[in-house]
Amino acid sequence: MQRSLTRSAAHTCPVSWPPTLLLPQGIVNQILTYGKVVRPVVGVTLAPPQVLERLKVQGVLILDVSPNSPGAKAGLLPSYRARSGDLVLGDIIVGIDGEPVLNYSDLFDALDRKKAGDTIALDVLRATADGKFEKVQLPVELREQSPQVADG
Repeated sequence: MQRSLTRSAAHTCPVSWPPTLLLPQGIVNQILTYGKVVRPVVGVTLAPPQVLERLKVQGVLILDVSPNSPGAKAGLLPSYRARSGDLVLGDIIVGIDGEPVLNYSDLFDALDRKKAGDTIALDVLRATADGKFEKVQLPVELREQSPQVADG
């Protein structure tokens, strides 16, 4: 149910907006153009944010890289367990096209402004042999997200 506001009631009257006003314009345009939302993907699995919070590092940690994905083709490195049992950090995404990525929201906001087929400059922090990080910039061509198929 949609309600309208009068000037005098604007600050006290609850309002229900049509759903299209709550969706980002890019999503609305995709639905109108393709009949569905077409999300660009890098092809990585992200680690929970608590891992980097403990290290006091901003960005988004890559946990896994899907084979044959845009991320794999660009050379993104996943996290893994060393033989000693220690966690070896994968690449940490810290920027897209020069814009900082401090957390999940920044990453998804930046990707929502892109489309499948776009090439982005992905800034990552990569662990070095001496335990420090170096900043690396990798070109990644985004691909359309494949539809999920339910098991069963």
